[in-house]
Amino acid sequence: TLKVLTSIQKPKRLKMRGGDGHEYWWLVKGGEDLRQDQRVQQAFRTMNRILESDTQCAKRRLALEVYKVVPISKVFGIIEWVRDTDTTLQEMINDSAAKLLKKTGSQAKDVFADMCMKHNQNIGTEADPQHLEMIA
Repeated sequence: TLKVLTSIQKPKRLKMRGGDGHEYWWLVKGGEDLRQDQRVQQAFRTMNRILESDTQCAKRRLALEVYKVVPISKVFGIIEWVRDTDTTLQEMINDSAAKLLKKTGSQAKDVFADMCMKHNQNIGTEADPQHLEMIA
């Protein structure tokens, strides 16, 4: 099944059933080069091998969470879906805004709208004013 997610880039969540009968979830992304993400995951796997080889780290079971990243072209790829995680910092900001609005009223909406704009300018995306309207 394919579900279009509600964010600026409109990524898709793809659920597939493998030949082994298990269900596999992927995030399908367009408009982004995932090769750097793939390299970061490779670095994390290397760091995990180093952590496993250290006795103290192995006792504490220290490890970084890794997932598969498959760049298909410079502007398209798929990422293994990590279940039970928040998908974006924006969702956390929006959740915090909703909680604050309940306590302080609509004045906080303007503060959070400004924070979202500044944050998104730093990472090169646009704010989601519709979501802020919904939580007000």
